Amino acid sequence: DDAALRTPDGGVAALAGALGDDDHSAKRALDELRGADADGAALLAFLKERYAAESDAPALELVCRFVATRCADADADFAADARDHGATLRRYARCVRPLGRSVACKPLLGELLPGKPTRLDDSDEEVASAPPDVAGARCPVTPAMRFEDGARALLRTIAAFHTAAALARFAPKGFDPATKLKAAHVQAFAARAELFACCCLDDAEDVERRARTRCAPLWRRAAADDLSVAAYELGEAGFEQIGALSLDPCRRILAALSGSVGDALEAAARQLDAGLACVQLAEPYETARAAARDAARVAYEGGDALKAAAVLTRALAAGGASPKTCVDSYLLIAGAGDDSPKEMKASADVACAAAFGLAVGDAVLGPIFDARPAQRPLTK
Repeated sequence: DDAALRTPDGGVAALAGALGDDDHSAKRALDELRGADADGAALLAFLKERYAAESDAPALELVCRFVATRCADADADFAADARDHGATLRRYARCVRPLGRSVACKPLLGELLPGKPTRLDDSDEEVASAPPDVAGARCPVTPAMRFEDGARALLRTIAAFHTAAALARFAPKGFDPATKLKAAHVQAFAARAELFACCCLDDAEDVERRARTRCAPLWRRAAADDLSVAAYELGEAGFEQIGALSLDPCRRILAALSGSVGDALEAAARQLDAGLACVQLAEPYETARAAARDAARVAYEGGDALKAAAVLTRALAAGGASPKTCVDSYLLIAGAGDDSPKEMKASADVACAAAFGLAVGDAVLGPIFDARPAQRPLTK
């Protein structure tokens, strides 16, 4: 617990030195615990408490090292597990060392001992598992789902350009299988972090340069490991930019990925860019913003794009958008764009006409026939 024996990045080299110094009080205390009984049960109990209290990989590795070397007589099986777990912790600590800060590890690597309880009593379980009010939101109602979400949250904080390669090599055998995370997730999460960093740059040339040199290689490796993971995370990275001051930086990044991430992921990037363009078209019309976001996601995820485009067209028409805006939005969601065939353009024209017909009915005829007789004078 002595902060002077810890480094800001969670290192315990000074602590390990103190525990090896015969003149240090920590070493003498440890020897007292080891000699309290014949098999070292008292020392093992203390080390288990330290394991439950620690979160950094270097400190946990030190605990596992002492368990493996000094507590084998008390619990041989646990000591063997601690030896293997310690090796995993050492590899993980090397992977995250470039971050230069303290990093948790238990959500990704699992635990030798159950962690501290997160609830005071069973009455909190129902509150913690209550479904969210947002439609389609993920609700982690089981311990397994909460474990997966915790692992994903931790990985998103440590996956970066300088740690992605090492973590990707470590993931197949190092991550707890219950996390359901693999090398592709590491690369994709690092790519999402780089994409967000690119969006924060002010200069357009800097955005494109960083996208080509740092974003693109990560997305390419993620797609090579697992295309479905890469495409899903690319979509989430784009959709989380909706609501920002401008979608132009994100769209420039998607354009910069062309020719660098493979044909399959490039197709996903083009569809995502079309969806974001549609969101930009709908931004001036309050009635169509939510419909544009929903339509963009439906089209990107391979849903019924034509139906989503028709719904969006009606929302735009009701909001006062021009016929050109409605047709352009329809074609973007339908996946055709400017090079769409005549049949698609004809379908867009039909949908636009139907949308304006409904808009006229709602805006002109609705107030006349839906109002109460006392509020509906004949002159109206």
